Amino acid sequence: MYTTNPDYANETALYSLDAKDVFEKYKNNTAEANEKYTGAMIQVNGSLDKVEQSDTTAVAVFVFSEGMFGDEGVRCVMLPKHVSKVRQLSLPRQVEIKGMCVGYNDTDVIMEHCVLN
Repeated sequence: MYTTNPDYANETALYSLDAKDVFEKYKNNTAEANEKYTGAMIQVNGSLDKVEQSDTTAVAVFVFSEGMFGDEGVRCVMLPKHVSKVRQLSLPRQVEIKGMCVGYNDTDVIMEHCVLN
């Protein structure tokens, strides 16, 4: 059970899998993937393709297909302490990212509170 202020960086991942695998699981059977991964701390690994940035945030993106609205894959919203780490990576690069899986929006698997392992 999470406290009111969970320490996401130190949470243990319940699942560790390839980023492409989690994307395919959601794309092919969203209901089954939701039941297993949504709301769970997971760790994904793979080739990180890009980092979307604003002044204070960074979203690490594993890209697996091109959809009507652009790249589709796994998007990882980084915790503030990990923003500079992910921004400094030369891409593409093999990485492991741990975060809370919040679901699938028909184009991307979304993870929040993410850390670069």
